Amino acid sequence: MIFNLFVILSLILILNLAIMRGNLCSPSILFTSGFWISTLWACIFQEKWDGFHNSKLFVLVLTGIVSFSFGCYLVRLIYMVCYPTVKPVKTYSIKISKYKLYVYLLFEIFISIMTIYVVLRNAVGGNFFDAIGQYYNASKYNRLVYSPAYLKVMQYFNIAGVLITEYIVIVNKICKKKNHIILYLIIFFGLGISLLQGIRNTFFLLVISGVVMFYLLHGANVGWKSDLDLSTLPKMFFFAGVVIVLFQITTMATGRSSDEFAFIDLLSSYIGSPLKNLELYLSERHVPSQVFGGQTLMQTYRKLYEVTGNIKYNITSLYEYRWIGEIGLGNVYTILMPLYQDFGVIGTSLILFIIGVVSEWMYDRLKKIKSMYGINYGIIVYAYCAFPISFSFFSNKFFEMVVSAAFIYTLISLFVIKYFFEQIQFRKGKIFIYRKYRLYKIKLHK
Repeated sequence: MIFNLFVILSLILILNLAIMRGNLCSPSILFTSGFWISTLWACIFQEKWDGFHNSKLFVLVLTGIVSFSFGCYLVRLIYMVCYPTVKPVKTYSIKISKYKLYVYLLFEIFISIMTIYVVLRNAVGGNFFDAIGQYYNASKYNRLVYSPAYLKVMQYFNIAGVLITEYIVIVNKICKKKNHIILYLIIFFGLGISLLQGIRNTFFLLVISGVVMFYLLHGANVGWKSDLDLSTLPKMFFFAGVVIVLFQITTMATGRSSDEFAFIDLLSSYIGSPLKNLELYLSERHVPSQVFGGQTLMQTYRKLYEVTGNIKYNITSLYEYRWIGEIGLGNVYTILMPLYQDFGVIGTSLILFIIGVVSEWMYDRLKKIKSMYGINYGIIVYAYCAFPISFSFFSNKFFEMVVSAAFIYTLISLFVIKYFFEQIQFRKGKIFIYRKYRLYKIKLHK
């Protein structure tokens, strides 16, 4: 059964590549390719996992991917009719005062110090990497001894700052302008901060968002031509290898390395196991949620529970850590599990169709840009959303990171940092605020 699913997903992926003209960062390709890789991995390891036998898995995965893709096709068709031609975008380099960069770098160093302090306050022994692992587990199960609210706010600013810095570096590279070394230090410190709390999702969000921004900015610069050519396949294999190496490094850096599991089994629990966990879940009976979208919006409801204390918002998670013999499958079930639990097959199809429509609308709006001045908010936001879309095969990232309070906090942080970089100027000990973007105003009149 799993092989048949792989073959059908391969055909859908080829169709998506054709319809989206080989634009690898289009949402239908990001969404489908994640499930395609996961299904391929499941085909290879199915004997270790006692095979795949539940036809519900076949129906649910196929229905979800077709629904998402169809939503993308509909919007793509409308944009092709309304905007039949897409022209290359004139891109201008971005120059930011080094004093601003120094100020922001100092802010990142301060975040690093405060994060280390909080982690050590919650540690009970061991080396520093063990302390990070202890902090992550204590945070996951609400057992933190010391958890200041300002640390979460700083983390959102860190995400926004790295995304904007990555954008600036990529734009200047495309314009063949030299980047100040502080920009690279900001990215380096930002990636480090993302690991200090043991949360690898943020680290890979920043890495993958940076890659997506590169393809988006390069695509805009060349008129959104196809990303597929003879050099694409080696680059994709190289990037996959880099991600695997980073996975291993971040596993050790966040104190999660263990001699209990082989590396390949640990990697499987993130790539192929979500499909097996989904199949095992579909073979069981579960009590419906007491509130609308309980499993799907669990992160949001838990925040409401912290604020209101209302017990009905304290949702019991169905993300059970599963085993087959001595093989650990992890506790992730793809985006389909919570949607199916709350809304059934039809509801899952409808919601994924809507997500596909919204995602493709965000993507196609970028093609309407006529010139690239300063920091483009839309490209950064789409790059942020591309990560949870591409990792839908893994878990419910989209509703945890986009349809959530976290997305609002990130948007506010993006606005504040963007405003600081673009419209605030230090001169002779005074602060000047410009209503028009200072970054490119000089360039246009030069």
